[in-house]
Amino acid sequence: MDKNNLGEYSSLQELWQAHPEGGHEGDYAIVNGVTYRWDKYNRIWNGSASPVESYGRRTEIHDGDVIVNNDLTVAGMLRAKGVKQPNKGLFKDLDALQKRYPLPEIGWWATVGDTVPGLIYRCDKTGVWSATGETGGLDAIDYEKIDTAVRNAQTAADKADKMANRANAEAGNANTMAALAQQAADSANESAGNADIAASNANSKAEAANTAAVNAASAGAFAKDQGDYAKEQGAILQQRVEAVEQFSETVRTEEQARADSEKLRIAEEEKRKSAEQVRADNESGRVSAEQQRASEFATLKEASEEATSAANTAASEATSAAATANATTSAANKINEDMVKAEQSRVSAESLRAKAESTRVESENTRQQNESTRVGREYIREANETKRKSVEAERVKAESDRESEETLRRNAETTRKSNESARASAESSRTAAESKRVAAETARADAEIKRTSAESGRVTAEEQRVTEFSRLKSESETATDNAVKAADRAVKAAAAAEKKATLEIEVDAKSGIISVTYDE
Repeated sequence: MDKNNLGEYSSLQELWQAHPEGGHEGDYAIVNGVTYRWDKYNRIWNGSASPVESYGRRTEIHDGDVIVNNDLTVAGMLRAKGVKQPNKGLFKDLDALQKRYPLPEIGWWATVGDTVPGLIYRCDKTGVWSATGETGGLDAIDYEKIDTAVRNAQTAADKADKMANRANAEAGNANTMAALAQQAADSANESAGNADIAASNANSKAEAANTAAVNAASAGAFAKDQGDYAKEQGAILQQRVEAVEQFSETVRTEEQARADSEKLRIAEEEKRKSAEQVRADNESGRVSAEQQRASEFATLKEASEEATSAANTAASEATSAAATANATTSAANKINEDMVKAEQSRVSAESLRAKAESTRVESENTRQQNESTRVGREYIREANETKRKSVEAERVKAESDRESEETLRRNAETTRKSNESARASAESSRTAAESKRVAAETARADAEIKRTSAESGRVTAEEQRVTEFSRLKSESETATDNAVKAADRAVKAAAAAEKKATLEIEVDAKSGIISVTYDE
């Protein structure tokens, strides 16, 4: 059973109703005894009649590139020779992935497993799938995880701020220096954060530029393929043109030979007509000589009969007219001589007639031979004319093919130039993005240096705060010791004075202030 045969229909409208999306390559149907085949390029049913488009819609062809800056909605079937994206889908195992994409490109990735998330495979080297050891495959940004990470970072920052506040509260007299160090650290952190954001943006732009570069490289490769194809078609076209020119030269040679043959035939025909005229002239001379001979023979015969009658008369009258008889005999002898001469003339005329007849036969044979040659040359001329017409048809077809190939070559050249322009534009964008990325990287490095410097300042301030706190603590302890010693001396002095009084001494361990109360 022929799977491409879609059956028989009474009209094209019925065929379109049965197959509103058209057919596939190789499909055909019979409509009222006429075979219609599906033209996948123009998306029409093409038969012996004029091509008929769909009754529901018409096909529009756009020869060129289209850029869609926003959404693209396709209500029907999306037919494309290829859609380029890095995510290649979900596969049961690695063998299935390698079978479907045996030659991956750098940057492609796919998920291997029965469901997602699954094992992630990535192409880091052209033609090789490598396991990353990670799971995923949703091909989207997990905003919940990002939000959770942001909240955790914020909580950690809050805890750090609280710890910093407690440290500042415990620092005492070093609050001013610690505050300055904290401000420097905050500024450094802000600069580092801005640098990280700038670096992230630069990395994103660099990735976009790399993607554009890859697309440009692909476009360049496609343009190169199109250019090579155009060159191949141009070479084929040049070969066809040379073949057509060679064939045209052969045709011109044969046409010249046919013309020379025609001229020769005309010359032979002229010779034949001249020989025929000579034969006709000889035949006319022969007939004239024959008529003259017959006339002379009739005259001689009549004279002979008259002479015979006169001789008979003279014989009967011999005795009486001897002289007359002798004269008559002489006349008869003369007449006989004239008859002999006439017979000789007749024989000569007959010889001339026979010679003329022989010449006529030879001329007739020559004419028949020339006629046969003319017929053969006419046949050759007609064959050459038929061949010339066939060659002319092939030349016209070759010229049409050449024009079609020239159109294809021009289209390919236009496509190549367009792709080359797109590649140059993408390369320029990639260079600009790379410059921005380098600038952002430099800014990030500078911010990192500032952050490191601020961190170093903060550590120095913290060390100074600890040193100052130690100094203050040491001074406080010294003051306390001095106060205790003074109190001991005062007690001793009071005892020595034997005064009845009460002495109370208080020392503030934090401030180092000594309070003395004396009651009598």
